[in-house]
Amino acid sequence: MVSTLPPFQIRDCKWLGGVDWPNPERKFRSLPMKGPFDPDADQVPEIEKQSRIELGLLGISDDLLESHIERGARSHIIGTYRILNHRFVLTYLILVQLFIYWTN
Repeated sequence: MVSTLPPFQIRDCKWLGGVDWPNPERKFRSLPMKGPFDPDADQVPEIEKQSRIELGLLGISDDLLESHIERGARSHIIGTYRILNHRFVLTYLILVQLFIYWTN
């Protein structure tokens, strides 16, 4: 039987010597936060707000989204949330890179 190595052992292998290990993306959340939320407070990250707005345009309400949190990755609703969330994170990162490029 073939066993896979845990990430820390892969990172420490000789053939990866000198390679920078990527840090996790802090803006990406695999599951949405549970509500209710105060509309005036900044309880929900901006990227999640954008994902929720886009889901609403697709006909997926906050209640429906939150009812699928327990199913996690097995839920098609959570899958759609993750795709949108990832898209907004990538858009944000591209905009940051463009800003850095144009200001230098």
